Amino acid sequence: MIFGLIFGLTNVKPIPAIILAQAINGIILPFIASIVLIIVIALQNKNRTGSVKLNEVLLTVVVFVIISIGVFNFLKVIAPTYESKIIVSLIVAGIVIISILWYSFSKRMYEKS
Repeated sequence: MIFGLIFGLTNVKPIPAIILAQAINGIILPFIASIVLIIVIALQNKNRTGSVKLNEVLLTVVVFVIISIGVFNFLKVIAPTYESKIIVSLIVAGIVIISILWYSFSKRMYEKS
């Protein structure tokens, strides 16, 4: 309420600040989700018998969607007329997910040997 009062009294439009905050959240959220995925896989690897658990699969899908949406929105801002935003965002999200999974599972194989 205090910030609303300040914006109202100074006749400052809060829309640019809101858009900036949303853009920053859209950039930070995929990184945080990726870190959570790495941590969950690392913690599951310590108690694992070799099978992939459902929560890892679901978390991987959620992180893939989060990264796809983040990249898509970023491309929408920097290149609004670019036609292949969806394809590029899916490819980038796929590369990130494959990299995370490769890192996590190669670390697991290294720890077993």
